[in-house]
Amino acid sequence: MHFDLVTIHPFYDGNGRTSRLLMNYLQLIFNLPLSIVFKEDKAAYFEALQQTRKEEDITIFRKFMFAQYAKYLQHEIEKFEQAEKGDGKGKGYSFVF
Repeated sequence: MHFDLVTIHPFYDGNGRTSRLLMNYLQLIFNLPLSIVFKEDKAAYFEALQQTRKEEDITIFRKFMFAQYAKYLQHEIEKFEQAEKGDGKGKGYSFVF
């Protein structure tokens, strides 16, 4: 859905944000983990979209999004482990939408 909407490009501005928002909405409906694209990986995000269109292979985009989710989980694990060590940041998880 995300790839299809951003490819159609129906709006003058905000197509990527709208696509990611709708993707997360659908993930929420189906009780799936929410996805994010890291700010520092924005160029790679655009490259994945372009390569997926060029090669007509959705697995390119899916692999990119999977890697972003794995990166997010790794960051959350590291934050949790630091909190467990007592660095003063508190315990638990931080949910980012």
